[in-house]
Amino acid sequence: MRCLGIVCIAAVVAIAGCESPRAVVNEPVSLPGTSNAEASAVLTRDVLNAIMMIDEAKDPACENRALYDTGILEDVEDGTFSQSGILLSGKWLEVWTINRCGSLVPYAVEFTPDGAGGTYYAIGTQ
Repeated sequence: MRCLGIVCIAAVVAIAGCESPRAVVNEPVSLPGTSNAEASAVLTRDVLNAIMMIDEAKDPACENRALYDTGILEDVEDGTFSQSGILLSGKWLEVWTINRCGSLVPYAVEFTPDGAGGTYYAIGTQ
């Protein structure tokens, strides 16, 4: 197989970019503190993995990070629920705190239901 130098370099870069972060969580997560996200194991895992990836990018030298606490900053106001109790509209804000090598780092997480049983989330630093 022949390859041009630039094509081989692009392939190596693409493969290197696929490496999983060290902090990926695959098992169900028991959240410390209080969180409305706890109702969905998939949402909890997805949010935690996203936060861990963001945190690892901020401090790649730290190899010891874990979820320390969660808390509801603004609960759902004027939400619309289905007959089975699924939140269809409204939003809420939580803080998820990571212990990054001994330092507590808070992340604000805004949750917005999609109206079909799923939830969007946005993560920011506090």
